[in-house]
Amino acid sequence: MMFRFNGVSERDMDLLFLEEFAVNKDFRDLFIQQIQDFDLNGHEIVSEELSFVDAALGESDLTIVLENKGHKVALLIEDKINAVAQPRQYERYVERGNKGILEKAYDKFYVFLIAPAGYFKGNDSAEKYPLKVTYEECQGLFATCADVRSELKLQQITEAIEQGHKPYTKIVDVTSTSFWDSYVRYMQIHYPDIELKSKVREKSKNGDWPTYKTSLDMKTVYIHHKMKMKGVEYSNIDLTFNGLADYREELKTLLKDMLGDRYDPQFGIHKAGKSAVLRLVAPKCLDWQVPFEEQKDVVDEHLHLVSKLCEAAKMIDKERLVGFYTDVVAR
Repeated sequence: MMFRFNGVSERDMDLLFLEEFAVNKDFRDLFIQQIQDFDLNGHEIVSEELSFVDAALGESDLTIVLENKGHKVALLIEDKINAVAQPRQYERYVERGNKGILEKAYDKFYVFLIAPAGYFKGNDSAEKYPLKVTYEECQGLFATCADVRSELKLQQITEAIEQGHKPYTKIVDVTSTSFWDSYVRYMQIHYPDIELKSKVREKSKNGDWPTYKTSLDMKTVYIHHKMKMKGVEYSNIDLTFNGLADYREELKTLLKDMLGDRYDPQFGIHKAGKSAVLRLVAPKCLDWQVPFEEQKDVVDEHLHLVSKLCEAAKMIDKERLVGFYTDVVAR
């Protein structure tokens, strides 16, 4: 039987893999056999989750939890066809895994990347994943079965492999791009002190979180505008200090000393992945899919907070901050 897909998305593949974990032991073994330091014999799948999102640490495509005699092991799986990796994607998987252990969701975790074999060639971000399963391995699994269900899966994954040979093309969303154009124009007119790091104008459906430069001109320090986060109705505007998550209290003391009376009572020092952030919270989020004019007041409120963090950054002594980073690395 011939099945026509007219394009396969990563979400389509996520759903295929979710089903196979539930019903296909041979498919599960493709992953379990990669794990060498722990015996998963006797462990059974007790939960599967699609698109788990942590507001601070991002999204896991698939979270599979296996259990045996009360001991739980999670497989955290990133699925790629040909899309480029997001910043610190592998590292954030590890951070979500560690957080899951702290919250007692499971006792141990492993991070996997599943993708067409060609995705791994010369791909530095893919090389970070110690555990890998290829689409071609799954293709071979389905090819050995003669039932219609397996033929459907075989044709879908074959189309995904062929799609993976093509360069990634971002799907531009007209509504999000229109919102972004209006946002940037408004920012340039009303908040000329704010400078974007990225100049990309065409946006996908949910856009992305804008980042802004600071006067410090340091790669490790920037402002992150987390416009919309899944499951919450507020936005975080963060002056981000990459790599300082474990030194938040020391950073707070340093910033209070440098900013003096300008250290706003609304400032909060938080952990965001491996970063420490000086955070301001906007009570309303921004939605890329809602026309700009309907959100203009909210946009202004957000940009006012971004501007406040830009001003705070101007008061930071770069030499002292660099010395602080040096001290941290030496510990």
